[in-house]
Amino acid sequence: MSAPRAAIVTGGTGALGRAVVKRLLAGGTRVGVSYRRADEWRSLQAEAGADAPLFSFEADLAHASRAADFVARAPERLGALDAVAVGGG
Repeated sequence: MSAPRAAIVTGGTGALGRAVVKRLLAGGTRVGVSYRRADEWRSLQAEAGADAPLFSFEADLAHASRAADFVARAPERLGALDAVAVGGG
């Protein structure tokens, strides 16, 4: 099976989600990450590097409308989604 080309990760700024994001990026995957705290997003972004194919979306996924917005906007930025990793929300 080949690596996904585009994926979204909820909870991508937490410890587990961050590890998933890094693994996906290392495999060449474009990754969308939802986050609640801008400082955690900036930290992840800095670790990944300026050229990393990351899409960020500020959202508390406990609110269904924000989760739907994230899922709807991700393909606009990343192309067709191949994978979803649920680490939070």
